[in-house]
Amino acid sequence: MQHYPLSQMIAEGRQALVSGGFDLFYQTQLKAFLQHHTAFNYGDFANTTNRATRPLTTTGDLLAYNTCYAADHFARFSHLLGQLPKSSKTLCDAPVCLSVFDYGCGQGLASLALLTHLQDREVDLVMHLIEPSEMALQAAAQYVQAFASTLHGQVRVQTYACGLDQLPDTLFVLPAGHTAVHLFSNVLDVSCLGLFDLSRLTRQMSSMCGKHLCLAVGPDFSNSQIGFDAFKQQFAAGQAPLFECNDWPLQVTSYRCVQRRMDTRVVNGRYMALVRTIAQPLSSEVA
Repeated sequence: MQHYPLSQMIAEGRQALVSGGFDLFYQTQLKAFLQHHTAFNYGDFANTTNRATRPLTTTGDLLAYNTCYAADHFARFSHLLGQLPKSSKTLCDAPVCLSVFDYGCGQGLASLALLTHLQDREVDLVMHLIEPSEMALQAAAQYVQAFASTLHGQVRVQTYACGLDQLPDTLFVLPAGHTAVHLFSNVLDVSCLGLFDLSRLTRQMSSMCGKHLCLAVGPDFSNSQIGFDAFKQQFAAGQAPLFECNDWPLQVTSYRCVQRRMDTRVVNGRYMALVRTIAQPLSSEVA
């Protein structure tokens, strides 16, 4: 890849988000990819990053990831959020007071989808961005902070450069009046691959008193179903999801890195929204 500093990529991404939201952000990332990543080979990228399940370590990898996957991920999460008013009032209060936990946040795509969904609302948000790739986390924090500046109200961003099962227990305490919103974007599908201990994370979540809204999307793979089922078994406490669907097809326009062209295609995925209210932690639910 030609020289393209991380600071420049982030600065251009921030400006695009403030000026034109995710659509302009994606166009800016694609333009930089075509200009600076002229020798890109998708097979090499997939092998090096184990299909983006390993922490990304270069600016080229961050740029390639967004070019290849960001449009799909953002569309899936935005679609899930669009279903919520039909089933839950959590995001309809005034103001919207949330503590958001974005697990394996990457470059912040799920958080950006949530902020876009709340763009016309009065908000009081604490965004907890959790990601093992320090470089991706740096980008995520900058992108989320930039787009948050377009919202009405207060948005605080906190970052955690660690594995999803390495979070401190002290993190799982809700401020008064806040609802916990847990974002899992293409995360539960890798929980069965041994990349993190889902049971430890769900125990920590279960120790937090208050109302929880869990939002999860993933690819339409068998691993996704295994991960979704494991999460429900460990955290739902017998409650059925607000809704769950394995076959919502979406039409998404994005750049196809193998074919080297823009294309509109149908993207399938798994989706789940689950609400649980915890009055007090159970004695057995200790991390």
